[in-house]
Amino acid sequence: LPLRLASSALEARVFVPGQQINYEGYRLSAIHFIIRGRVQLLELGVPKLLLRDHDSFGVEDFLGALVD
Repeated sequence: LPLRLASSALEARVFVPGQQINYEGYRLSAIHFIIRGRVQLLELGVPKLLLRDHDSFGVEDFLGALVD
């Protein structure tokens, strides 16, 4: 049952190439799962990590917000 509840809370979002998902220094309010595509993470405008299919990001921010 908990998995069913969690999956019902998922929301599909589509981003186009070049679209900014978040701004550096701002907490993410959700966990993002990459189903298909790539997401480039930047630090001070410098590429730091390239995420691909089945990667995720935002876990730390989301969990941190739960305990704040």
